[in-house]
Amino acid sequence: MVTANVLSPAPVPHAFVYGFRSGDTTHLAGDTTNPSGQYSVAIATAGTPVTGYLAISDSGHHIDTYAYPAVPLAADVTENVLMVSSHEFALLAASAGINPMAGDGFIGVVVRNCQGTPVAGRDREEQPGWYRALQCGWVCRARRRHPQPRTASRISRTSPPGNVTVRATASGHALREHVVNARADAITLTEIQP
Repeated sequence: MVTANVLSPAPVPHAFVYGFRSGDTTHLAGDTTNPSGQYSVAIATAGTPVTGYLAISDSGHHIDTYAYPAVPLAADVTENVLMVSSHEFALLAASAGINPMAGDGFIGVVVRNCQGTPVAGRDREEQPGWYRALQCGWVCRARRRHPQPRTASRISRTSPPGNVTVRATASGHALREHVVNARADAITLTEIQP
């Protein structure tokens, strides 16, 4: 399901949802959300897990959003995506102390345990020229080398466009890492799981 409005999520009808294999620009499948915000994208795996993502847009009403699953797709998955408007994003960024710059991307990460419950942990993001250690619940500015603690339920940051490896440890155990692509003036959402 695709929803919008952080404070009171509501369905986003007529949003375009496309599934892509990472590193490929040809979509594997697509759908348009129905009036209830629901969609279904069928991707043939030929018995091999697919490392990919969803691209969601709705004709300019909300910021384009990219959703990366925590693990490669090997079976049916439910992927709910929350989209935000430019105005809503500006309010959220200001409340988190982020000053987004034109051309930056925004990455939102939730760390979950085996039961799907968000957990506190330690997250590390890497990309050429940057290294950061983030405590779960911190929000970072892309241009700073050292994070400043903030109150937030997710790890969030702005980023120059490009691939970013997201990693986390929880209770001393390394969780599964994966690569997401931060796109200019768009939101990238992902989860980290065991």
